[in-house]
Amino acid sequence: MTPYAVEFTTRALGDIRRLIEGAADQYTLDQRVAYARSVRMRCFSLAQMPRRYPASFIQGRSLRKASFQAHVIYYSLDEDRQLVTVEAILHGRQDPGRSL
Repeated sequence: MTPYAVEFTTRALGDIRRLIEGAADQYTLDQRVAYARSVRMRCFSLAQMPRRYPASFIQGRSLRKASFQAHVIYYSLDEDRQLVTVEAILHGRQDPGRSL
């Protein structure tokens, strides 16, 4: 299977940036950067077998979600263009209905 391309929305890039900027009272900068890097790697792993997670309708959109530690990666697929679009990265406790 040919791997899909992976792109990030402005929202998703901001979510990754907030992973680095947030929780400064709990984690060192190195820990936060390493975690954000791991989240990004998980996003890029979606290029292989992007349909491994089921689609569901959230806010009227067909999105898939991949869990990664305390966070959930919400992404969409464009089958024709073989493209994974990472839409948002939310903490697992966040309500996607309100946050997306």
